[in-house]
Amino acid sequence: MRQLPSAAGWTVAIGAKPRPLSRWMIEAAIRHARSWMDEELSTPIAVNLSTHDLLDAELPEFIRAVLVRWNVPPELVNVEITETALLADPERAQ
Repeated sequence: MRQLPSAAGWTVAIGAKPRPLSRWMIEAAIRHARSWMDEELSTPIAVNLSTHDLLDAELPEFIRAVLVRWNVPPELVNVEITETALLADPERAQ
């Protein structure tokens, strides 16, 4: 049985300008998913989004483009929204 690398426990606090780091993390996660697929390990990945990420109207298109670039099926990527992000704008969260 092969073990996959784990990013468990990695936390990055980046303040009010998360876009470049968030986009880099999304790209890296999807790139890793592709490399695992190439090794016949199709395992889902999860990416957490911050409040600032949710306000980025271009983020869905960015994620779609990265999935296409790396030829990763969308069903392998889980986008998770942190509770803090939901509490920041309760009306929009509904």
